[in-house]
Amino acid sequence: MENRVGDHLPSSADIDTWVQGMKELKSKLEQYCVDLTAEERQRVPKLQGGGEEIARLVGKLLGDHGITLPDVSAAGIEADLTLAARLAPVREVLTQVLQTVNDTMLEAYGEAWWAATAGYTALSRMSGGNARLESDLKPAREYFRRGKTKKKGAATSPAGGGTATPTTGPTGGGTTK
Repeated sequence: MENRVGDHLPSSADIDTWVQGMKELKSKLEQYCVDLTAEERQRVPKLQGGGEEIARLVGKLLGDHGITLPDVSAAGIEADLTLAARLAPVREVLTQVLQTVNDTMLEAYGEAWWAATAGYTALSRMSGGNARLESDLKPAREYFRRGKTKKKGAATSPAGGGTATPTTGPTGGGTTK
């Protein structure tokens, strides 16, 4: 496996600075944005393709015909559409950043696991007759004996076609060539 990540690590201070910057951005966005619950996300009406033009048309017609409804106005429709349009480039950049971080974490975990399994294979072959190595290797042997197990309700990794992202796992350097 090619060693693509892990040889050049950001410092803890760099990570802290990035996280603080993202927290500051979230704080700034909170005056314009909302956090929805899962239930609210399901309930909110979804704009269909071409819906922006129709929403603008309806807003214009409401104004042209003097129709008023509680909590509905042409200005309100236009403001909501403007907000969504202005946030679109922010979402695009944040999505790209998240994808890069997810890809890097997936690659780092993959490289670490590839190296660990290669190392385990070598150690396992060398352990015959070496009581100390056999004893030290026992937790790894037990882990590999149980095989691939999937916890009930566990999400699949992005490589497996799911949408989950790794959030915990081993830390440290990359593999060796």
